[in-house]
Amino acid sequence: MLADRTRIPDHLVCPISGELFVDPVNTVLGYTYERADIEEWFKNHSTDPLTNEIVSSKVLTPNRSIKAAVDEFKTANGWNGP
Repeated sequence: MLADRTRIPDHLVCPISGELFVDPVNTVLGYTYERADIEEWFKNHSTDPLTNEIVSSKVLTPNRSIKAAVDEFKTANGWNGP
């Protein structure tokens, strides 16, 4: 498990859940969220949770750069979780 004193960088944390990304995706507005969290948000909203802007599409694109950064962070910090 990640050492308690290791701070997770903000860009590796979903702004909806506050948790480290597992499956980060981008919305059409370019913001990154955890897939499960933004899919749940989109069930009841047509807006971006950060900006409240109306989204023209609910299509999600994998954010491979953030996924790679999360994997690197986990390896560097001895993360044993998902």
